[in-house]
Amino acid sequence: MVKDIEFYPTTDSGLCTLAGQLRKMTSPTSDLPSSGAAVENPTLREVVDTLHKLAPLHLAEDWDNVGLLVEPSSSPDPISRIMLTIDLTESVLDEAILNGVQLIISYHPPIFRPLKSLRSSNHWKERIIVKCIENRIAIYSPHTALDAVNGGINDWLLSAFDLSETWPIKQSFSKNFSNSYLVKAESNSPISPESAKSLKDILTDFKIEGETIRMTCSQKNLAKAIEALSISELNCDTKITKLESHPILHSGIGRGGTFQEPIVLADIIEKVKRLVGKDKIRVAYAHKKDDLLKTVAVCAGSGASVLGGQKVDLLITGEMSHHEVLEAVNQNKTSVILCEHTNTERGYLEKLRGDLRTALNSKTIDIFESKSDEDPLRIV
Repeated sequence: MVKDIEFYPTTDSGLCTLAGQLRKMTSPTSDLPSSGAAVENPTLREVVDTLHKLAPLHLAEDWDNVGLLVEPSSSPDPISRIMLTIDLTESVLDEAILNGVQLIISYHPPIFRPLKSLRSSNHWKERIIVKCIENRIAIYSPHTALDAVNGGINDWLLSAFDLSETWPIKQSFSKNFSNSYLVKAESNSPISPESAKSLKDILTDFKIEGETIRMTCSQKNLAKAIEALSISELNCDTKITKLESHPILHSGIGRGGTFQEPIVLADIIEKVKRLVGKDKIRVAYAHKKDDLLKTVAVCAGSGASVLGGQKVDLLITGEMSHHEVLEAVNQNKTSVILCEHTNTERGYLEKLRGDLRTALNSKTIDIFESKSDEDPLRIV
């Protein structure tokens, strides 16, 4: 029987029971195959599973459309050619078809708003989807999952600098613990096979560790769990902890950082140019070029909604509106560097290519970056 039930808010001990899961969730490469003998070229499903581990989709923003977006009914098996791109345009798709690509990893999802039709004579995005299906090309988009993951695009943006500390600006939280309960029942005697069987007849998800029973269940199944413990004839002290969403370490949209040593703004500008591979970038000055800066915040792409109000010396992103820049410079006394939207993202593809090749561990698979992919804007 259950002789004592105590309800606890989430506590440090509750966090400890989840530590293993949280560590796993914060280490995108923990489940990846170890390096060793090269394996055969992977199937589409195996590539998708690997991408999930490199950039877990639960890190993506709720509004985003990420994951496998197009899966031809007869996908090539195995996958031998993968192309990486920031934007999937018609010229990029033509390049993929010419090179016999079977999977396109497009950072920005080509399907974002709902499509009401798929007609080759209509919108350019519809034409892309139709041609991908006709040519048996799958499409995968990681987008904001890759922004948020530890070691992702925003960490790459900070890689130009030596930093003493970094932090996510918009913290990622676990989503799978919402409205769940951890039930821990400690018996005064060893749990017999008969008692374990009686539990198994009612519950499918529980774990016995010596004289302790642990299970995670939804609010709906909480009464069922208590009932199962009651009829098991165990003399248990039972503690029930409501599990809340917990921060995922080192993960989230945007990054803030403190320079290891203060850096002159003019030197920062040159470091950013080298990182994004551009001779010219846009700068709004709240400081003089020879002023020493101590802190920075970055966000790939269009970062105003994430970076707005950050109390740092410098913001680095792809684009902000005129009035958002004015607010940063005049109200917050923060200088701003704008590199254009995709210029803050494209350079990361080289790292993604290497990480994916290592994770797939195949010497014959061809993974390459699109040569047609480029930012649509020019500074002339």
